[in-house]
Amino acid sequence: MRHRAIVAAFALLAAGCLAERAAAPVVAVSPTKPLVLVDGKVVPYTSLDDFRTLAIERVEVVKGRTAQQRYGEAARLGAILITTRK
Repeated sequence: MRHRAIVAAFALLAAGCLAERAAAPVVAVSPTKPLVLVDGKVVPYTSLDDFRTLAIERVEVVKGRTAQQRYGEAARLGAILITTRK
């Protein structure tokens, strides 16, 4: 009886974890463009077309090995870090 309760509790916990993962947004990273982060969150490169330039406080470009070390394989072509005004 106790074993069933533990198994049931584990199943509920696992289902909750899977639901949280499923709810997390997935952003497609372009294999031919640099990685783009706005306020620390990865966004599609194409979203730069719709970005309000007046909202930008700072832009930083990270290139080469430094970008890859900080952000992984997705940043092998560099990273554009945008900080918006609060």
